[in-house]
Amino acid sequence: MNHIEAFSKYFIFTFPENINFTQVGKIAATGLKIQSAFFSPLGDIPGPFSKRFFEGSYFSKKKPGKRDYHNKYGHLVRIGPSKISVSDKDIIKQIMVTEDFEKSSIYSKMKGKDEWNTFNMIDKDTHKQRRRLVSSAFSIKYIKSLEPLFESVTESFVKRINLDTERTKEGDEFGVIDIWQLLRCLTLDVIGETAFGGTFNMLENDDHAVSRAIVKLTRGVEFVFYTSPLADKFVSNIISERTHSKEKRNDILQILVDTQHAKNTKDRMNSRQIASETGLFLIAGSETTSNTIGFALIEMCRNTDVLTELYAEIDKVDLDEGRILFHQEQIKNLPYLNAVIKETMRLNHVASMGLERMVTHDIIIKENIVVPKGTHVRCCLHVAQIHPDYWPEPLTFNPNRWLKNADPEPCTDAFFPFSLGSRNCIGKDFSMNEMRLVLATLIKNYEIKPISEQMKASEEKHHFLTLTIESGSFKVRMKPRAT
Repeated sequence: MNHIEAFSKYFIFTFPENINFTQVGKIAATGLKIQSAFFSPLGDIPGPFSKRFFEGSYFSKKKPGKRDYHNKYGHLVRIGPSKISVSDKDIIKQIMVTEDFEKSSIYSKMKGKDEWNTFNMIDKDTHKQRRRLVSSAFSIKYIKSLEPLFESVTESFVKRINLDTERTKEGDEFGVIDIWQLLRCLTLDVIGETAFGGTFNMLENDDHAVSRAIVKLTRGVEFVFYTSPLADKFVSNIISERTHSKEKRNDILQILVDTQHAKNTKDRMNSRQIASETGLFLIAGSETTSNTIGFALIEMCRNTDVLTELYAEIDKVDLDEGRILFHQEQIKNLPYLNAVIKETMRLNHVASMGLERMVTHDIIIKENIVVPKGTHVRCCLHVAQIHPDYWPEPLTFNPNRWLKNADPEPCTDAFFPFSLGSRNCIGKDFSMNEMRLVLATLIKNYEIKPISEQMKASEEKHHFLTLTIESGSFKVRMKPRAT
């Protein structure tokens, strides 16, 4: 008879018949919580006392920010009975690159009623196969072929700004532009052209069912994209039309639809899988990019010397005759433009809630701390990117730290704007091209001045799926530059 059988026999035949097993269960559960709280290998990791017993909701902007926890307790913080938060750059790399642990179960809550996609997939092998199918749509060569589509939408963006400045201009010729909202419209229309076969006409109409669904999702109202009837019907109709069309279009959707004819049946994506991936492109390719460009403008309005320096660099590059936009080859290597973008991403990481991984076997991290199997590790990339251990004056917006011969050199080991490891952002080059083109276009064509009330309001940020400003609006004064 083993110990469990012996204990069971003793328990059954020793206790009276009227024992309250519900109470016994509660006592046992409490005992397990106490054991986990104080005798787990995680017991020596500092953190709020309550977190030894209870874990708060992942999706709550009201909870204390993990940055506050790390400021108080250090790079390693216990934030749940079996969960830790990490801001140490080396531990982050160990978890996400060296061990390459799978995503935690929290990502299953982002699935909703739809298919898995390359963002929320937990199984590593399934993700690897899906990413291979999608990756050709984001190769440098293919993105370059999409440049005419980027340009057509950006030209519409310029026309819209010109209309709004003319409509709102005052005596000094400056008009008031809600640049945050126009950037949302721009990036959604870019995704429409490059991934769905046509613009959403956001720059003309300011509204679309897909846009409304994304706002609700990223602002924490509910996981609505795949349960929004209008958005779901819109995406399904586009995929159905493309699937049955005899004409092919040079865009991302076509690449996914073409997988349906792959020789290997495992390489085929059905319509719901395609819908899930394109839905991901909508969110990841619009909200994150528009917000980063918006934050860059906010930072430059707050630091006008940076704005002046960027004007000087952009003005050294001539536009081709008759054009209002640069070619990517003209701007992709501009040092100060890239420095502004990098510094913006360092201070305003879009994945501000952190990225979670599940430890699938016991590991030892720094200081010989054992992290047992089953532990959830939240990698706080955004905290590492503003930590004084890695960055001098970490909260200062200073693009110069990214320039050649900067002293000290930037700590690139603590810079993860597009995540890292096998689950890094597949759309990195797509996003960088768009951010460079839009910022260079704005600087080349417009004078930009801040509005004091707007600068104050922009300090209030919202953390959920992406980092945004609480008001969802940021207005500036703009007028066309003299040519």
